[in-house]
Amino acid sequence: MHLILRTLLNLLKDLNEIRIHPNIRLTSFDILNMYTNIPIVQLRHVTEVQIQQQKNNKKMLKIYDLMITPNNFFQNGALFCLEEGIAMGASLSAVPSEIFLQHNESI
Repeated sequence: MHLILRTLLNLLKDLNEIRIHPNIRLTSFDILNMYTNIPIVQLRHVTEVQIQQQKNNKKMLKIYDLMITPNNFFQNGALFCLEEGIAMGASLSAVPSEIFLQHNESI
């Protein structure tokens, strides 16, 4: 317990010593909110461009469409149907969101 507390205090001390230029903006993205805010149309285009470089690209794009189309999820016993974004909690949601993030980092 003392080691964790000492490490935490050292971390806080180190963070307080970092000087950040006033024009710098720090952001943090919550992955849960990110999924529901990814624009599906733009994501489809980004994915299509990447898939076109592969063999069997028409089949792969059809699989992608089947994977991304069911845009609903359960939370706290309630069913939610999204009009935009990727379903939260779906095991496949991480793949298209990573594609989208990688694309945005490259532009």
